[in-house]
Amino acid sequence: MINRRMSVVLACTVLLVLSVLYCLPSHPSTHRGALDMAAHVLLFAGMGVFGWAALRSHGLFAALALLGALLEVVQWWFGGYPHIERADILGNELGVLLAWLLCRTWSRRRPL
Repeated sequence: MINRRMSVVLACTVLLVLSVLYCLPSHPSTHRGALDMAAHVLLFAGMGVFGWAALRSHGLFAALALLGALLEVVQWWFGGYPHIERADILGNELGVLLAWLLCRTWSRRRPL
C-alpha cells in the first residue's frame, strides 16, 4: 500500500496539475463533452484519495468540495468567462464524492 509520505507527494502532484490546467488560457474546461467531465472527476477524485491517504481526515472532502466550487467562481470572476461552468462544478463534486466513497469503503475493509 502507498505510505503517507508518498500520498502527500501524489496529492500535491494532482493539485499542481489541477492548478496548471486551470491557469492555461485554453485549459480543458474550454472544451465541452465527456472528456472535460472525466478530467474534472478524475482530478478531484485523485486529490481526494491521495489527500485522504496522507491526512486520514474526512474533513478533507468538505474542503475539496468547497475548492471545487470556488475554483469555478474564481475562474469566471478573474478569467473573463461569460458565466460559471455548472457542469465543471458538477464534475468536481462528483470527483470528491467518488473519492469519499472509495476511501470510506477502503477504511471499513482494512485500516491503512
